[in-house]
Amino acid sequence: MKNNLTTKVLSDWQKIDRDEWDNLSASPFTCYDWVKTVEESKIIPVRPYYILVYDGNKPVAFAMTYIQTEELYSTIGKALLGKFEKLVPTKLNPCLLCYSPISVTGKGIEISPEYKKKADMITDLVLEKMEKIAKTEKLKFYGFLNLSDEEKEINSVLEKDGFNKCFTCFDTYFDVDFRSFDEYVKFLSSEKRAHIKKEISRHGSSDIKTHISSEDISRFFPIMRTVQKKYNGEATIKKLEIFLPYLQKNMKTNLIALFDTKIEEMTSVAICMRFKDFFILFKSGKCDKRDSETTASYFSTNHAELLKYATDNGLKKIQFGTGSYFSKTTRGAKLKPLYLHLKSNSKVSQFYLKIIFPIINYFKLKKHLKRTKND
Repeated sequence: MKNNLTTKVLSDWQKIDRDEWDNLSASPFTCYDWVKTVEESKIIPVRPYYILVYDGNKPVAFAMTYIQTEELYSTIGKALLGKFEKLVPTKLNPCLLCYSPISVTGKGIEISPEYKKKADMITDLVLEKMEKIAKTEKLKFYGFLNLSDEEKEINSVLEKDGFNKCFTCFDTYFDVDFRSFDEYVKFLSSEKRAHIKKEISRHGSSDIKTHISSEDISRFFPIMRTVQKKYNGEATIKKLEIFLPYLQKNMKTNLIALFDTKIEEMTSVAICMRFKDFFILFKSGKCDKRDSETTASYFSTNHAELLKYATDNGLKKIQFGTGSYFSKTTRGAKLKPLYLHLKSNSKVSQFYLKIIFPIINYFKLKKHLKRTKND
């Protein structure tokens, strides 16, 4: 059966067939326009290898793989390692990773629903190509980022093939067929409903833009610069200032913005994405001059209004992103752990990963679970 499947590798995104690609994509973080935005903006120093899998002439899967030229722990976020950062060898990169750049939670592999039963064979084919690329490019490490335990067939193949598994963060989401905001509110516990009502009374209605203009992007940044400055995230906002104008150009029909100015001294902003039945809270923040409070906290921004928009418009898969776990679970979100799966062609490096990853898993998972209770 595996012999019926073939692969093609492209290093130029402009050679990708948009319709073939988007028919397989189930997330805005893997759609054609997202790939185009990452490539055009040159936001991170990566070299792409797009692996496509076919059954005859029919495309059935793809994998977005990139050669990372930054240090690995910088690429996937220092939050992965924290105090263990110094334990990582200085030359982990360049390495080959399958993931969606810029998105914190986006995996890089998509398989057609009708071919899920062949996910193990498809994963084997992708791995064969990744290993070949890694050897040709003389890369010591290759792997997958942002895979969850729900990807059972893929995880099974990676485990058998000797990949080392390391916890990175939680994805926060819910996937319920709400037909209205009222149904969503009824779904919550009484305590969580009280939080939502408090949020609504504090903010009132907000200005939601369903087609973002370049002027809307300009309104977004002054608030986010202040927010990121407080959290030492100036580098993050600089990347966003490059990335978002390209995203607005390529995906403006998929972007939604919220501008909340109920109280003159308080301004909050949020940019969201919709794709098929997905609704993703991408970036948000708030400045409040009354109490010198500047925060990226979800309780500080009127996301009840965004949730109302999503549920009233039949968007079933709502993703809150990472961080601020307590405030998101209070809104009814579930926690889904995400992992990095990494392998080395070097026996010494492979042995090192087997030793260090379990240590990181224990301490990082423990720390993140604590944050879900006291954020």
